[in-house]
Amino acid sequence: GELGGAAVAATSGHLLVLVGLEGDTVLVNDPAAPTAASVPRRYRADELGNAWLARGGIGYVLFDLARL
Repeated sequence: GELGGAAVAATSGHLLVLVGLEGDTVLVNDPAAPTAASVPRRYRADELGNAWLARGGIGYVLFDLARL
């Protein structure tokens, strides 16, 4: 697919949880992973960005309102 090391070869879309960045690498939790141990994944930022934008670039930001 478009994303090297993706949990699934193809999808019509699903959500990832972005948990961090390390240089040009995006750290995510991918619920499409086949096992709980393989949920944490590392994707190249350029590949993930291209795949995300090709599908509309929709994202959600979650935060604790009490911390504002």
